[in-house]
Amino acid sequence: MCHYLTTVLPEKIDIGNNKGFLNEFQLSFEPIKNQHVIKQLKAGEQYLRTTNYDCDCGTAIGVLAARKTDKDIDLNQKEKIKSFKKEGWSETKINRWLQQQKLNEEKKDKEAIRYSEEAENWIEFFKAALINHKIPYIGLLLHWYETNIETERIEIKKREVIRFNELNIDRILKMNENILYEIR
Repeated sequence: MCHYLTTVLPEKIDIGNNKGFLNEFQLSFEPIKNQHVIKQLKAGEQYLRTTNYDCDCGTAIGVLAARKTDKDIDLNQKEKIKSFKKEGWSETKINRWLQQQKLNEEKKDKEAIRYSEEAENWIEFFKAALINHKIPYIGLLLHWYETNIETERIEIKKREVIRFNELNIDRILKMNENILYEIR
């Protein structure tokens, strides 16, 4: 169906008092009553829809998470080339395939540059929230929803604390699904 970003905050944070600040970053923080997720949170936390978009597909958050390393790509290509040769592919056809693979990787690199601006905006948001608005932490969860946001059975794999001074563009672009990132 769609990617959605959701947020976890301490219950003591009054969303109403922060609406103007959230609007500056095009965020909304509307409550979600997903009991399956709420049961996995710490006592005294609230679970919220992060943005006011129809969905969060195409977000910079986690866009590079599934990206393979150069070593993985090389191994995969070598295996594929062996397979292609067994199937009778010519060297010319294999070279065209390799060129296409290279173009695909270059396209991903260009997308990463485009997403860097959004990632910088997230860093600015976290800075403003943690420092200016004295929010002790913000939990961020990315999940691919197959059903309704309030009924989806999400299994949070783990909770990972990231100190604000450790947060950077690369970290944001490589966040994984179903891990609750707690930015402090």
